Order: sequence, then structure tokens, then C-alpha cells
Amino acid sequence: MNIPDGLRSFEWHDLPVDEIAICSGKVVVTVSPYIDELSEYRTWCLVLEEPDEVVLAIAGTLASADLKNIEVASLNISHADADVLSGAITFLPGSAGVWTIHFRGARWSLVRAATPPTMWVFNGDNSTFPGAVFPSSEAAESWIRLHSLSGTLTEYPVGVGAYDWAIEGGHFKPTKEKHKSAHFIGSFTAGAQTHFHYEDGSRR
Repeated sequence: MNIPDGLRSFEWHDLPVDEIAICSGKVVVTVSPYIDELSEYRTWCLVLEEPDEVVLAIAGTLASADLKNIEVASLNISHADADVLSGAITFLPGSAGVWTIHFRGARWSLVRAATPPTMWVFNGDNSTFPGAVFPSSEAAESWIRLHSLSGTLTEYPVGVGAYDWAIEGGHFKPTKEKHKSAHFIGSFTAGAQTHFHYEDGSRR
């Protein structure tokens, strides 16, 4: 079966593993894929919660070097829907053989290991520059209502460009040469960013 769209942000093979954790009713596999478009590694966690069944096929004698060189060899899905996943993850622990974690009926999510904080930026209609920046949408809306403003309120990640954030999260993939230009990157906003539109202080 094909891998669900939510797991297609990167390829599930030759994938460096930072941590494998089995605790508190869940399995967490932390990986660091290399994002070609950004020329750097980013860390993600595949979380498998409350599985109906987990089967561990782990054996072999590992040296310290093997523990530092574990990779995901493959992710094979036997059943998938919006919330529940069944299948198997195969690992290569250095030169110590092959490990497999089989799972059935697990609620799943793929999350950034360290999600950047966000800020809310308001741009008035026909404005060139932002009119205000707020730590929360509630604070922004209070100010927008107070002054009966018209424009757009957009949530931005802090410490990462909207272009990089969109590529990393699988929301955008550069397919044309112009998508790599300085002008495009510098003016980029993603449809996946939360946007609210206002007219005379009221959200539309």
C-alpha cells in the first residue's frame, strides 16, 4: 500500500535515526532527513500511539559504533486511513543485522521534533509593510477591532523563512527555476499558513 500523503515529506530509506522510544503506550521514531532544497538536516518524530499490537524483531550484538549509525531502511504500510496506520518499519543498526518493528492499528502523527514558535503579522489593505506583529491571534484581533482595520493577519514561524518552512513541511515543492530565485523566496507565503481577512475590524 502507498504511504499516506502526510508521511511523504521525505523518503523513508537511508534515513538517519536519532532515537527509537517505546513508552507510555506509544512508539516514537525520531529521524533526521536531509532536505535537499534547504541543504540541511531537519528532525521529525513519527509517533505511533495506542497500537492494537506491536511486534519487535530485534536481535544481534551491537557495538557502540552501531548504536550511532542506525538508519531506517524502509517503511511498509499494510493499512492506512486518516488516523490509523498498520505496517512495519525496518532498521539497519550499523553492521549488526536488521531490526523490524511491526505495528497494527496505531494512531499516527508526524511532527517536527522542535516546532518553531509563531508570530502573527498584520498587513493593511494595499500596504507595502506590516502594520503590527503580535504573539497571539487574540492580541492581534483586539487591536484590529479597536482601530476598525481592514487587511490580512498571517501566522509566521519564528526563526525560519516561510519558503523553507513550506518545503520542509511538504506544503510546497519547487518545480520551476523561478521558484529558486531571490525575489520568489523573499516574497513567498504559503497557503498552509493560517490567514485571516478583516474588513472594518471584522473577520471575513
